[in-house]
Amino acid sequence: MRWYQFGEDEFHIFDNNRSAYQHAVVYRHSFKSIKAHKLTPYRPKEFYELLQNTLHHCDNQHSLQSALLQALGLREKDQRAKIILSQLQNGTSFGQALIPFTPPQLKALFATLRQSTSEGPKIAILKSAAQLLERELALSQQISKSLTYPFLIMQSALLMAFMNAVFNQLHIVNIAILWSSVTILQVATLYFTLKGTISQLITKHITGIRIGSVLTLTLSMLESGESLQNTIELLKNHAHIKDRHSLYKAHLLLKSGYAPENCIPQQWFTSSGEKTINLKQTADIVTPLIKARDDWQRRNQQQINLICKAIPILGIVLSSIFVAYTLIQLYLPLLELSNFAV
Repeated sequence: MRWYQFGEDEFHIFDNNRSAYQHAVVYRHSFKSIKAHKLTPYRPKEFYELLQNTLHHCDNQHSLQSALLQALGLREKDQRAKIILSQLQNGTSFGQALIPFTPPQLKALFATLRQSTSEGPKIAILKSAAQLLERELALSQQISKSLTYPFLIMQSALLMAFMNAVFNQLHIVNIAILWSSVTILQVATLYFTLKGTISQLITKHITGIRIGSVLTLTLSMLESGESLQNTIELLKNHAHIKDRHSLYKAHLLLKSGYAPENCIPQQWFTSSGEKTINLKQTADIVTPLIKARDDWQRRNQQQINLICKAIPILGIVLSSIFVAYTLIQLYLPLLELSNFAV
């Protein structure tokens, strides 16, 4: 699927060039005016900034539509912003205009932003999305900070080894290749960390973090007025592949008329029986889900702290290898000289 631009402000999405040219013929657009754009969703940091700007304007008494238009207006060179503006001006719903450029983990949440939804629930959903992205970006910052110290030690050790090779007129090709390779690897690691790729990998592969995110999305959608069945249906279409089986099962059970306590996935709850007891006694879906989300967030933060503590230790172990190599290179001539003297 690609976006096609017709003239200055008209954008449509088509499967192929043929469909775009057919549209141009029907609506009498010049073929020369057609431009194809292959665009990707916003990165988490970009989308977080867009949400923050939008919410800032909402706090200043702007309507949500006006707030988003002003936030997008700050991105004059961003082709995605132009497309969203065009879609909104053509009457596309708030959620449908944003979904093509929303980070994958938030697509289910933005699918609930229908035209009929009032502004209060829409703003609440934007705030929930911003909170999820803020946690993800904070994790990226934590990881990058934990990498800085061991990376600097490695660079210092390699610099000493390189200077030693230069002063002693040794072959510097090997050390130069090693230094370049390590530097490129470090820069790439920091780049993907700050971009959010590494934090996304961690989020996808740690079950607790995934469940915590799903619970946050579920609560936001329920609070926006969605039924539990519709919420599960939207989540199963956009969830991580490891979570889809339980969501499909829950959706089928809800469609079959089973009570919610028999449908909600048991792995969402940290303590056995907590789900059934709360739902049967109070018939309240939200309260046990809030407690489960808070429990998972507490556990996840402990895991993240352990990861961020383990990374510097691993980095220092690797750094010690480079330091040992450098010291051997520095003292090897002295050892050879002492052996020769003996």
